[in-house]
Amino acid sequence: MAIKYSSTNYFESETSRSLKLAEKALKQFMWFRVPDTKTLQFGSGSDKIIAPKVPCDYISLYKGRAYFLECKSLKSNATSYSFRYIRPHQLDYLQKAEKCGGKGYFLICNRYHRNDIEAFAVHPWEIQRWMNEGKKSITWERLRRCINLKPTHNEKGYACWDLKALFNKHTVFRC
Repeated sequence: MAIKYSSTNYFESETSRSLKLAEKALKQFMWFRVPDTKTLQFGSGSDKIIAPKVPCDYISLYKGRAYFLECKSLKSNATSYSFRYIRPHQLDYLQKAEKCGGKGYFLICNRYHRNDIEAFAVHPWEIQRWMNEGKKSITWERLRRCINLKPTHNEKGYACWDLKALFNKHTVFRC
């Protein structure tokens, strides 16, 4: 069956479909899409309301453990993924989730080659380690050593990713 790709917010749409598949396949699993916040302005000056930054794109719960997922996608001919796309508060929230006993992952998708789209899961500690080493980006080749998410599709043929490895306590995550 040919995989159909959605037309807007590709990776986040695929991730939502992927979590729906995981919900069907795994017992004791639930997930929630965290709405993006925006700066709201009513009138002028002191009437400006700033919403707090959200911790991630998705929160899921599996067998009593919380999982925080932040989706990142790039569609360019770049040979690496730049860390400038990772906001400090996103890295901080995912690390805090891990310190509290949960799991945090950046899901990074390379969409440059239309017929060869790939996605990876990376722990926030790996990102932090690379940043501490002075790196400003990470090559796609290096990301391929992390958790390589396998493409799949739902019952309607739309693209999804097999996320079950993220929820498997035996999966090794060192990149």
